[in-house]
Amino acid sequence: GATYQYQYKIATESWNEDLTTVSDGSIDLSELSALTTYNVRVRRYCSDDDVSFWKSATFKTPCAYDDVEIPWTYNFDVENAIECWFRPVASTGSYPGYPKMLENTSYACHSGGNCLEFKGNSDQIIAMPPIFGADITGLRVCFYYRINENSIGTPQVGFMTDVNDPTTFTPVKTLEATGTGTAVTDWKYEKVSLEAAGEAKYIAFRFDGAGYGTSMYVDDITVEELPSCSGITGTLTIKEVSDNSATLEFVDDSPNHSAWKVY
Repeated sequence: GATYQYQYKIATESWNEDLTTVSDGSIDLSELSALTTYNVRVRRYCSDDDVSFWKSATFKTPCAYDDVEIPWTYNFDVENAIECWFRPVASTGSYPGYPKMLENTSYACHSGGNCLEFKGNSDQIIAMPPIFGADITGLRVCFYYRINENSIGTPQVGFMTDVNDPTTFTPVKTLEATGTGTAVTDWKYEKVSLEAAGEAKYIAFRFDGAGYGTSMYVDDITVEELPSCSGITGTLTIKEVSDNSATLEFVDDSPNHSAWKVY
């Protein structure tokens, strides 16, 4: 039968002199890296002095969703930072396709040069990859966010059971939507419990920008274990303040909280 020789390499690297010889038309390539572009080429081998021209092809491996160690941190300053994330709802109108990466910019991210940007006046949802195990109810997601000075809208953090169905987005916390400046000190820090996630395994961010030029930025995400005594998950409001008394109201959506103490 016929004999062939083949080589393969990462697309950004150079060809070397290593050749592998096979005697049929099926070649299995193993130990590849996820989310990586490869070049492969094959030629007919008749003798050391008689070989054909190369036949070449290019392919890219898909994302790998292997569980990570907790705590897990992410600051978007990597190549293909959100290529393995899911966007069940992208923006339309004047700023289509958001959320996107804001990259290599002088428009300050919280750290480094890259961060996640939501923009425009239409609904947007992005979900993180399912790399935190089958049960995320013992975790919380912590992150920095900033909303531009002219923004209005409803930024939310929650979870999804199906990244192909945006109606499965369940908000856990609605973030303060007050616009700020661009300095690092203008970023707000949030900790959001996922203990109500049930069988959901996708952590998600949603932003329904309600005005032209509306933007929200997210950076420096940490997914970590919930502390043994986690805090109130909802809002805290002071009302009916007099010269000698005040009424305190709070919302706690945690199914595991049954007692509170006021100091």
